Amino acid sequence: MMLLFVALSTQAFGQAGTNASLSGTVTDASQAVLPGATVIATNNSTGVQAKATTNNAGIYNLAGLQPGTYKVTVEMTGFQTSTKTEVRLDVGAQNRLNFEMKVAGVATQIEISSSVQDMILESSSTTGTVLQEKTITSLPNLNNDMMDLINVMGGVVRNDYDTVFGNSTQTFGGVSSTNVNVQRDGITVSDVRFTQSGIVSPGRLNPEMVSEFKMVLTPVDAEMGRGAGQVQVLTKSGTNAYHGSGLWSIMNTSLDANE
Repeated sequence: MMLLFVALSTQAFGQAGTNASLSGTVTDASQAVLPGATVIATNNSTGVQAKATTNNAGIYNLAGLQPGTYKVTVEMTGFQTSTKTEVRLDVGAQNRLNFEMKVAGVATQIEISSSVQDMILESSSTTGTVLQEKTITSLPNLNNDMMDLINVMGGVVRNDYDTVFGNSTQTFGGVSSTNVNVQRDGITVSDVRFTQSGIVSPGRLNPEMVSEFKMVLTPVDAEMGRGAGQVQVLTKSGTNAYHGSGLWSIMNTSLDANE
């Protein structure tokens, strides 16, 4: 029973590092807060909804959201329904999105396509870089391993194996690669056996299976677990659209170009 509890706790702890959260304040035109407003976030890919109600300070909080693009709607009696579309939540993001409600009149609903300016990234003190799925598939990748893309991201110094001391000289925002934690869907997958290889994972992370790829430089939030730096990989999730793909990766010297 104790082992089961530990396993479930570890999984829940790991998911907290990859899931996104969205919070904000709902006010009227005079900037007075609106308690009791209903906030609904709908995932565009799956249709799954998450709901929250604003508290006495007009604040709502939606935690544990699957990273992706959302439509966020606010409803309250006596006010026009306000909707913001194309709200992008990256892996591990802690975003704020505020709403200003208008008194109900002829129009009953307002729909706004959200921009970067609407998202307030002040809930987390961490800094990092996120590669979206489109970028992941467009970047050249000889080995078909997502870990190779670490070297093209800001703050990373490529690995140069030290033959004298037998360790890696790769750094990650100034931090040695041996102190960087690699997570896949919230579960640690760091290669703890061959630390001299740099920032690597025991299993190959094919770009075809990756939805988002995020580097977190220091400081690292406590819910992300161990490590002075983080590499967070989010694999693709299912959607309401039926689709499939296949990939064959072959590396053979006979296929190499002539000198």
